Amino acid sequence: MKVAFRADATVFCNRPIDEWLPPLFGEGFFAFDRPAPGRMLSSWFLAAEPGCPAIAEWARAVYDYWSARETADDYFWFHRLFQSVCESNLRVARLWERVPKISADGPHRIQHLGMLSDAAATAPAVDRSTPCFKLTYRYDQAAAGPDCLLRRPIGLDDAPPRNEERPGEGAPARDPSDLASLSVSTENLGDHIQAQAGLELLARFGLSPRIALDRDFELRSAPGLDPERSHPILLNGWFKRDSPEWPPHPRLEPQERPAPLEPVGAARRPQQRDLRASTRSD
Repeated sequence: MKVAFRADATVFCNRPIDEWLPPLFGEGFFAFDRPAPGRMLSSWFLAAEPGCPAIAEWARAVYDYWSARETADDYFWFHRLFQSVCESNLRVARLWERVPKISADGPHRIQHLGMLSDAAATAPAVDRSTPCFKLTYRYDQAAAGPDCLLRRPIGLDDAPPRNEERPGEGAPARDPSDLASLSVSTENLGDHIQAQAGLELLARFGLSPRIALDRDFELRSAPGLDPERSHPILLNGWFKRDSPEWPPHPRLEPQERPAPLEPVGAARRPQQRDLRASTRSD
């Protein structure tokens, strides 16, 4: 099965995708159903096969929408466009009708109960078989005590033991002096989750970058980089349009995976884009 995904940085994956998605993917498209009145689907998790007509028509509608404006006229414009596509395109409407419906209520349950609520009181109302949970960065981090509901899916109690065998363990660690990583200076929790996820993925292969470059302000200037050497970097994140720090420094070699960390060449550099302007969701 060939499938492409998009997921917000604040989506917590509670179950392996290959465990729950295949039975729902017979139409080559999936999204969680009806997050609120007036919205047919959620956009924080989307899956589609190559050439999916729903995605193709939706993308065309997005292009037309932004070709005549610089600002959105509605926070949920992206969702509204999908509804417009279904209303004007019978093929897409019937495709969406055939997609098995999984309510967005389950993934939103932690948000609705209150991420900072007392877990002893609210955790029993959370269905732990839910494939994923849509969280939010809009909360007071200082108030996230050890007994809050947010700690249940992502807290230390769920972390694997330090001595647990992990992929790549036992392999000789590469000298990380030429390895770079992203850092962020925003207040968006999702940005920090993306940066931390990249570091933890590299750690599974015994890699600990010594060079940290701010995603928004240092990718091009790259202070501390040795201009005579190539520096592998895991570029996971979202990169701003028209930034003087884009494209990245030519000695940075974007990686598709952390091992064996072979340079992949400039042809695979991420395209310049602004996801904030194309897939805003809640």
